[in-house]
Amino acid sequence: MRRRIVAALTIAAACTVGLNARHSPDGGALLARYLQGERTLAWPAAFEAKAFTASVSDAIDRGLPGPPETARRATAAFMLEAAAARLDAADISGSRTLLEWACARVRAHGAADDFDRAWEDAALSIAEDFLDPSALEAHVQHTRSFLQGNARLFLAWAVAAEQRTSPVLMPQLGADSSATNPALRADNQARLDATIGRLQDDALERFAVAAANPDTAADARVRTAHIQLARNRPQDALATLAALETSTREGWLIYLARLFRGQALEKLQRPDDAETSFRDALKIGPGGQTATMSLATLLYRRGHREEAESLVRSLLDEADPISDPWWTYWAGSARLWTQRLTVMRGLLQ
Repeated sequence: MRRRIVAALTIAAACTVGLNARHSPDGGALLARYLQGERTLAWPAAFEAKAFTASVSDAIDRGLPGPPETARRATAAFMLEAAAARLDAADISGSRTLLEWACARVRAHGAADDFDRAWEDAALSIAEDFLDPSALEAHVQHTRSFLQGNARLFLAWAVAAEQRTSPVLMPQLGADSSATNPALRADNQARLDATIGRLQDDALERFAVAAANPDTAADARVRTAHIQLARNRPQDALATLAALETSTREGWLIYLARLFRGQALEKLQRPDDAETSFRDALKIGPGGQTATMSLATLLYRRGHREEAESLVRSLLDEADPISDPWWTYWAGSARLWTQRLTVMRGLLQ
């Protein structure tokens, strides 16, 4: 299930531009308001992305007010925020159209400046949230020459590879209900396992590159450990996660590192250490569903049924039962959208 952990913008209850599902708002008029400093725009609930970009292009052709560089930056930021709004509305195709329209213009600037780099960081938070590995790889490929050696592009390249192993995206060849013959079912499962294995190998190679850069090392190592666990290599996962918390202060990563460490320790028949690790994860993300269920299951197996049942009841009573970093794991850096948006906006002038 695709779910953003943060709202990209404040979406008004009613749109100030009259339209229906067959019409698009006046992109040029919205851009003019953005250029005047209005950041909390009432994005329409539905519109056609190509018509929207055409209206923005018309406004650019007519001439935008202010210094050209200020207008360039504001236009790129405006279209990226529009792309985020389309993504929030579950319009993946429309969001991608707006993002890539703007990206082409950012790359046309020449040598990248601080704004361009901030814009591309924010764009990755959207592109990774598409959960479309091919679209993400295409975005990374045409951005590489503009931002040569950018560590976050290497990480995004690796995220795309791992996304292909997501249960949501992988063809479920081994679960073919039409295959009633046990031998055929086994053959289907073997082919599926081999495909997943090849994709995981590719992802591990890409994450190794990202792990070599301090800016992306912690994220890459957490994701490497996740794949190692999936490959039933818990000892390798523990080694990958060793001393990770000395290299990052991001709670999202620390929670997942402690969760994966607990899972590795449980596989290695070290229940006391696994329990400690799950409890440590919950110190970072109180009420986190995955760590809570992992702890509850472990406690139940060890005979501590009263506490296990209490933990499960607490999840059922929780107002937001999916408030857990694991639910946004596959969306890469989507969790950083608000932070990156703030940085980009700060460079508009």
